[in-house]
Amino acid sequence: ITLVKFMSILKIKSQYKEELPLIREWGLFLSFKMTNLALNFGGIKITEWRIKDWNSIKNKIDRKITHLNEIQDLIGLRIIAFNETIVQKLNNEIPKLFEIISHTEIKSVNGINESSFIVKLKKKELGSKEFRNLSAELKIRTLEYDTHLKIDHHLHFNGNTEKSRIQDNTAIGLLRQIG
Repeated sequence: ITLVKFMSILKIKSQYKEELPLIREWGLFLSFKMTNLALNFGGIKITEWRIKDWNSIKNKIDRKITHLNEIQDLIGLRIIAFNETIVQKLNNEIPKLFEIISHTEIKSVNGINESSFIVKLKKKELGSKEFRNLSAELKIRTLEYDTHLKIDHHLHFNGNTEKSRIQDNTAIGLLRQIG
């Protein structure tokens, strides 16, 4: 490791420790805002939110990150929607609540399985909070797709190396894969 790289790591680690209380507050604020949306919509479950840990940040530093604010997913929130219709409704609501940095979708023949947003607080809300430089990742998944990913993860990462990744995203395909 070069001296420059080492100094960069120390700088970002210092920023992380200094901003961690603010990052936590941003995560709680985001979770609260999305929970209110879930209560209004129904058919939605906020499964978890997390703050990216230092080891994950260190891995990103290896990919040319020079400042903590360049990491767009310091906060991650997963939202499970019971069906694709609710995912579409949320896709329409998220831009009303947040400034959208990016939006991607994973689609199948069944429709949208996952929407992923990188968001920031809208400028009009910045007066009350100091979240202006922080962004977060919102992942909205259908219940079926979330279940598929969990089973796939279990098969692939829990000592089942002879099993291949799940290719068939249907319930019958999952059962065939499990054997």
